Amino acid sequence: MIDDVRRILKEMGTNFDKEFQDWFKEAKQIANEVGADIKVPHYEHCQQHRANAPAYTPLQYFKLNVGIPFLDHIDQETSSRFCEENRPGRDLF
Repeated sequence: MIDDVRRILKEMGTNFDKEFQDWFKEAKQIANEVGADIKVPHYEHCQQHRANAPAYTPLQYFKLNVGIPFLDHIDQETSSRFCEENRPGRDLF
């Protein structure tokens, strides 16, 4: 089962532009429903406490600074938590 999840994450990574466009479109609809605007935060050349990859559109900004790091984080966590050395214990359940 976890192998299927990891495979899906890898597939999402190879087609991430399309996946993220779908997510962003849905987020934009929700933001419109509550009356919020999606904007690129103010860009500083020397940012210390958050990701700050330069981007000109909200789609680019959130893809580079939120979407890609989040997908990488989920992939790394599933890899480390469900590595081969941890798999014998799952058979107990």
